[in-house]
Amino acid sequence: MTEIIARTPLNILEFLSHEEHQVLVSMLKMREEFETLNRMDGLFAAAMGWKTVHTDDLVVFQLLTFAHYHYLFAVACLMRCHLAEAFASARAAIDAALIAAYIIKDRAAQEAYANRERPFDNFARHLGHLRAQGKLPHPLMEKLISHHKQISR
Repeated sequence: MTEIIARTPLNILEFLSHEEHQVLVSMLKMREEFETLNRMDGLFAAAMGWKTVHTDDLVVFQLLTFAHYHYLFAVACLMRCHLAEAFASARAAIDAALIAAYIIKDRAAQEAYANRERPFDNFARHLGHLRAQGKLPHPLMEKLISHHKQISR
């Protein structure tokens, strides 16, 4: 029979110290990736730099801010090596981008989105049908769907 030596659990300050240490390690190891991450963040900043948002664009703007938040959170989770949370947040950002792309192509769909009606009640299935027919509203949606599937595995 082997003995297990119990260690005192981390307190909150020790836990935070370990988390921030991992962020610093990631910053050192991800120097090249940071250039790309900063460029992506710059795209968000350019798109979100509006002074006013017309009511017709409000849903798309809300989806953009949601995608930006989840992009930032996914990067922070990745830097802390919390991969499950990073992938979950990245999927949420991709979902928002897919919905926004759909609404940009069909502005009348904003009302259905706000009411959680068709096609947004089962949007993944709807996109699957459109994809199978080669009728996705935007050419980049194919890549987003592919990335979503890849990080869902």
